[in-house]
Amino acid sequence: MKILHYINNLESGGAEKLLTLILPLMQKEGHEVHLAVSNINTSVPVYLEAFKKNNIKVFNFNCSAKSFKNFFKIKSLIKSEQYDVVHAHIFPTEYWLALASASLNNNSKLIKTEHRVTNRRRNYSFLRPIEQFIYKQYHTIIGITDEVSLALKDWLKSNNHNFVTINNGVDTNAVKMSLTKANIEQYNFLKKENINLLMAGRFRDDGSKDQKNLIKSLSHLPDHYHLYLAGEGETMEDCKQTVKDLNLENRVHFLGMRTDIYALMNLVDVNILASNFEGLSGVALESMSSSKPFIGSNVPGINDVVPNKDFLFEPKSPKSIAAKVIELTQDRQKYNELIKLGNIKVESFGIETMAKNYLAVYL
Repeated sequence: MKILHYINNLESGGAEKLLTLILPLMQKEGHEVHLAVSNINTSVPVYLEAFKKNNIKVFNFNCSAKSFKNFFKIKSLIKSEQYDVVHAHIFPTEYWLALASASLNNNSKLIKTEHRVTNRRRNYSFLRPIEQFIYKQYHTIIGITDEVSLALKDWLKSNNHNFVTINNGVDTNAVKMSLTKANIEQYNFLKKENINLLMAGRFRDDGSKDQKNLIKSLSHLPDHYHLYLAGEGETMEDCKQTVKDLNLENRVHFLGMRTDIYALMNLVDVNILASNFEGLSGVALESMSSSKPFIGSNVPGINDVVPNKDFLFEPKSPKSIAAKVIELTQDRQKYNELIKLGNIKVESFGIETMAKNYLAVYL
């Protein structure tokens, strides 16, 4: 098959990272795989390198994801390349693809992956007819969890859509083997006398990630507990102000964009994901693949992938986060148990299985 994936950009998001993993696997199965991006100027370099290494052609539309130029660019590309499958991932590229396809007389099968259980558009009922039209253009809509699919069905209030659920995957071997390629000396900033906590995630302005309440939890923890925040984004400066307001400058560390997240996950004491909503958390899966325990907010996308409630704290609650961290770091038996259970659970989320399930939908 000739396959095109289409996404806004290649910044540090979960969907973007997944494409670097599954597209090469599809290519290895003998398919011709391309990627279209509205703008690659803000791309994570290692993502681009992954596509180049695997000879996956990347088309750069060189415009904002919100620009109407996308409509003409994706329409022209589909017309010239005659793809068997065109697969969109996130808003607004899903709109541009649907509109372009509706204006073309072509046989490309359109696929859409729904990555989140909710979004801002669903706050406005007047947008429902527009969304019904957009999603109706797709042959299949893939929800990354059953909850994501059910939430979208409820929003669309229509049976004129073909839904399937395919869980996101994780390259467990890459997480486990990350330290074999790392220069351990460069991580001397992780002081052994401290309890080092890590949250990897973009500082999003959509309310999904909750670095702020995680920062506040340090006020309820002893001084030797340090927090490392990996990622960039719109709310980072606001979070830095919270750190200053709470006099936590010496205990909260902003790492920026990192390409060594897997190594960090294996070197800190606890991996944490404070979130208000998720689709299916890749960070949770990656963390559970590591040699250290993971805890996260009790929200869909996290609570449905962890083994049990011992992995969870209440969302938007600094005290709940702190209590869970104390419980875990002061009970070595529970600490080791969460590592073991997490490692077992994540084996059912293999990246190879995800890629094969996608290809089955394409046929």
